[in-house]
Amino acid sequence: MNKITKLSLSILTTISLNTTNAQVTLPITFEAPGVTYTMVDFDGGTTSLVPNPSSGGINTSFGSLRMVKNAGQPWGGTKITLASAINFTTNNTFKMKVYSPRANCPVLFKIEGANGVFVERTAYTSVINTWEDLSWDFTGVASNTYTDLVFIYDLGVMGDGSSNFTFFQDDIRLVNQASTQTQINLPVSFDATNVNYALTDFGGNASVLGADPTNASNIVAITTKTGGAELWAGTTIGTNAGFASVIPFTASNHKMQVRVYSPNANIPVRLKVEVHGQPTMSVETEAMTTIANGWETLVFNFDNAAAGTAAFNIGYAYDMASIFFNFGTTGAIAGSKTYYFDDLAIYDATVNVNLINANNILSVYPNPASSTIQVNINDNVNYKIVDLTGRTVITGKLENNNINV
Repeated sequence: MNKITKLSLSILTTISLNTTNAQVTLPITFEAPGVTYTMVDFDGGTTSLVPNPSSGGINTSFGSLRMVKNAGQPWGGTKITLASAINFTTNNTFKMKVYSPRANCPVLFKIEGANGVFVERTAYTSVINTWEDLSWDFTGVASNTYTDLVFIYDLGVMGDGSSNFTFFQDDIRLVNQASTQTQINLPVSFDATNVNYALTDFGGNASVLGADPTNASNIVAITTKTGGAELWAGTTIGTNAGFASVIPFTASNHKMQVRVYSPNANIPVRLKVEVHGQPTMSVETEAMTTIANGWETLVFNFDNAAAGTAAFNIGYAYDMASIFFNFGTTGAIAGSKTYYFDDLAIYDATVNVNLINANNILSVYPNPASSTIQVNINDNVNYKIVDLTGRTVITGKLENNNINV
């Protein structure tokens, strides 16, 4: 019985490779008769059509695509070209079955078009040596623009060709993944369970939601600028559909604030706001971190647009924001670095608490705050809260780790 199964699989692989050269269309099964799956491998990635390494569960098909990441470049991968451009009008999410030797491994799914245009998303494996279905949400991406599908496993890490860098993929399809979660909107705290806090990475970033490094009960965005990241690598806060409402800038307030945690002081953090679907309607500005391994609130004044970018236009309905850590420096130069951010909001000068402790013996959240502040510290202490002008707003003695502001 085993001999017959092996023979059938060998025949299947031969049929897939030696065909009438039909072009590739979605869904991609890697075993359709009459289709030649021509993969273009690059920078250490090596692919081949092989039998399913573990038939069962969600994947009982015979064939699959094996991807071995060898020494070459940290971004080694493969590409396949579709017969026609992708239409996102009805379906917005790519799904693919992945079999990985490691959990928590980033899988970059990139779509490319003519003239170098591209969009990329990252999903993470969650199981070991088991087929799982991963999803990449391309909501808001233009239709009839992209024809190439690019796959990179463990971006930023050099492969060695071993079993630890051998992956399998199968059944690539485009689906309409309706969400029961509401669209992201300001202020963004990452705490609500009914909000779609999808993070859209580009240029080599890899982002997930996870625990605050100083307070495990607080959920924050964790962004890694990988070793293979471009100097402009960043993360859109949400999907390309933007926020549910326009950012509420006023005639007198063109500022936003974000709480950040960086491994290094004195690095530029850039914030960009734009009109979703209209990338030329945008404005970018920067602020510098001042401490290492501690939370601080950075204020971004869009009246001070970054050099070479458009000026703020109060007439634009800005409804999307992206953040870039250590903008202007590639991952190859800086090395892979992980940053945290939380509490993106329109700037509020009335209460903007920024408590810093170099020894990391306290944590303060939420920041900014409008009602109460939770302070985690072992000792009873006196506190003083000042505004950005240095004026003392509130003083008192900490009771029950809570401050009413």
